[in-house]
This record gives sequence, C-alpha cells and structure tokens, in this order.
Amino acid sequence: LANGKNLKHADCNGDGIIDKNDIPSIITNYGIGSGKTSKQSSYNAANPDLYFELSKDTISPGDTVVAKIKLGRSGLQAQNIYGIAFRISFNASFIDSSSLSIDFDNSWLGKRDSDMVVIARNDYTNSFIDVALTRIDHMPKDGDGELGALTFVTIDNLSGGIFELDFDETILIDTAATLVPHNTLSDSLAIVGINNVVPIGKNVEVYPNPATDNIHIDAGNLKVQEVKLYDILGSLVLKQEVTKLQNIDINTSNIPEGVYILTLETTKGTVTRRVDIVK
Repeated sequence: LANGKNLKHADCNGDGIIDKNDIPSIITNYGIGSGKTSKQSSYNAANPDLYFELSKDTISPGDTVVAKIKLGRSGLQAQNIYGIAFRISFNASFIDSSSLSIDFDNSWLGKRDSDMVVIARNDYTNSFIDVALTRIDHMPKDGDGELGALTFVTIDNLSGGIFELDFDETILIDTAATLVPHNTLSDSLAIVGINNVVPIGKNVEVYPNPATDNIHIDAGNLKVQEVKLYDILGSLVLKQEVTKLQNIDINTSNIPEGVYILTLETTKGTVTRRVDIVK
C-alpha cells in the first residue's frame, strides 16, 4: 500500500484482492480493532461535520423516522476521503425491532459493490448499529451530503421524553489510512402525544443552529407565548415569556455546549425544535 503497509494486512480472505468478498472474513473476526478515532474532543469549525438530518423534529407512537447520515456541508466539504467507520447509538426500547434498516443508495462516497464496500452490523439488543464504508479503487473523494439513511418506526406505546441518536467510535481516513479530523453531532427527537403537536412545516425558523451566544426564532404566523429550553435529560435550562409574539431572540451565552430541545408554546399548541449549542 502507499503507506508502506503489507497488502496482506488489508486483504482479509487471502485471495490477493481487496473487495466485497473480504466482508465475511471481517464479520468472522468482528470486534478485534485498533481503538483509534479521528473524532474531535471539542467542536472545530475548520473540520467537516458528521451529523444526522432527521425527517421529523418530534415523534409520536407509530411514526416512521428517516435519519440521513451526512458528512460535510456545502460550505465545508470533507476532502480526500477514502473510508469511514462509526457506531450509531440509540434507545432500542423506543423502536420496533423489525423496522430498523439502513441503506447507502445515495452515498456520495461511492456506489455499493462497485467502487465501495459497506458493512452494517445491527446490534438492536445492545442499542447500536456499527457501520463501515470504504472505497476500493484507490481514488479518494471530496464531497458533502448523504452517506446513508437509517429508517425506523417507533413503538405503539411510546411515552413522553427524548429519543437520542449519537455517533461513537468514529474513524475517517484518507488513501494513506491517515486519520482525518472531523466533528460529530448528536441529534434528538422530542416524544409527544398524538394530539398536541403543531406541524412545523416551513413556518418556524430557528437560527443559527448550531448557535453560540444567541438564537433567533422566526415563528411565521404562529403567536408564541413562552419559550423553554431543555437539556437532553429533560431538565429545564431556560424559560422565557414572550412579548414579541413572532420574532424572538434567546440569549444562550451562559448555556453550556450541548444538545437541547427548544419548545415554543403557541396559541395553537406546542412546537419543538432541536438546537445545538457550541462554544
């Protein structure tokens, strides 16, 4: 290989070719790894983001949720990428086990079984899925957007709280197997009853997100009465009564970095958004 490593350490089944036929050997020896990671301990705006794009902001019993797994943004692409591996952690008790699936049909990194091989190991019992994608043509790619999509259906007896999706044990490499620094962003969904959710659509805008010192809320035609901010454990962090009903500014300068749930109490019901705060 280009980095001087013997080819035998990459070819898993001994046929001299690195391709999808190596996957059964990898599965057989699954769990024996290096423990390396290129995830950053704190957010660095100069590095590409690995993040989720959720089809919903709130979930109710029996909802179908699509969580697109994305790497890089239009303003900051991931560059010279050859492979990526990560674990998606979640609370399995909220999900119908038969509904959990993941596909890579729209991955910008490559086409599965053509110029890219994929391993996805679903360990529903222990609340995680392990994923690895790597190109096999010695040609790295620059890009941004979708790597894959995780789909699941919530259970029928779902009760209130917060459903979290997290990235763990992430590795991003270039063609020389050098670790590429990147940020990982968790995401979450507020769990609500069937009858008390106002569809958000395009009426409510919350920005910037991620935020640092300030969050602006444009509520469109909704009349907001009160704003609350909760941490991922459900503890109330901020409560603000509203005088300007539709254009609201929230000071977040004294709120620690993390993932939060923003709720807007309106005359038509409750609107919920997920907000990242970075420092």
